[in-house]
Amino acid sequence: MENLNKRPKRIGIVGHFGGKELFTDGQTVKVKSLFEGLSFHYPDIQIDTVDTYFLNKNPFKFGIRLINCLFRNNKIIFLPAARGREYMFCFFYYLSTWLKKNVYHDCIAGSLDREIANHPKWIKYLNGFKVNWMESPEQVEKLRKIGISNAVYLPNFKHIEPVLLDEMKTFQYKKPYRFCTFSRVEPKKGIEDALRIIQDINNTEGVVAQLDVYGPVQPGHEDWFEQTKDTYKNILHYKGVVDPHDSVDVLKRYFALLFPTQYFTEGMPGTIIDAMFAGLPVIARRWAWCDSMIQSGYNGISYSFDNPELLKDVLLDAVSNPETILSMKENCLKEANKYSEKVIVEKIYKTIYPN
Repeated sequence: MENLNKRPKRIGIVGHFGGKELFTDGQTVKVKSLFEGLSFHYPDIQIDTVDTYFLNKNPFKFGIRLINCLFRNNKIIFLPAARGREYMFCFFYYLSTWLKKNVYHDCIAGSLDREIANHPKWIKYLNGFKVNWMESPEQVEKLRKIGISNAVYLPNFKHIEPVLLDEMKTFQYKKPYRFCTFSRVEPKKGIEDALRIIQDINNTEGVVAQLDVYGPVQPGHEDWFEQTKDTYKNILHYKGVVDPHDSVDVLKRYFALLFPTQYFTEGMPGTIIDAMFAGLPVIARRWAWCDSMIQSGYNGISYSFDNPELLKDVLLDAVSNPETILSMKENCLKEANKYSEKVIVEKIYKTIYPN
């Protein structure tokens, strides 16, 4: 006989959903992807959400939602970025120890091991959670070496469908080759570095490349970007902000994606996953966890983080020998399987509900 008193499965998710605004940053997209993925694949789960967007915008609303979530749920997934870790680690540690909540920490970005050096108490906090999901095997290894025993590798993922291989084979590429960036628009994303190098190449080789820029202009950098657009008006085309669900349709016809970041501690950027699903090789400055995502010569090309000028050699070779890039496009689709929503969400579900 069916147990009519069986309690429904419930999970609370605490993270930056962005209110009613359209945020395309990695943190917000990851939080929304987790919610959408669990909701789609496991519709029997009741999910309560707490949007940290309201922590500063409407603290009273945030507090009420958080209290309700904690009252209703014994299983809480929380996804803090660097600033959120400052206060959320301590709070959720005491939730797990005093209130006996099952807390699952889904880490954002790749700087946690460095932050712990300035916050040694975090080691105790992290060990108090049920699990710490990290975006790369290298991050897991670094945490284990400093005494965090419950770090587990869990790749980022996206709620998107890959481009069809047969469709991708119909695309044509010719000079000037179309490159793009697909991230926040700010100086430290290296966009101006890429533009300067493309301009240098076009000055010597003829017009062989152009750069389309996608993403929100970060507040405080509007004047910089206006000046940049004016300086590089012949090769820069700003395409605005794209809904995360439309990323594949936007990216699939490009020659390659550029990722010339100046942030060494980038985590596992969602833009790289977007590129894989779009069959788009990535030319990346080798940030801390680059090798976990880009196998140079297979699904992209990486160059030394300490020598960003090497991007010029990489781009010159790419436009001179386009078959090198084109031969990687099918490999990108194969690599996209690592970031399948169904596979990753199932791992999360089985961790939370092992039986």
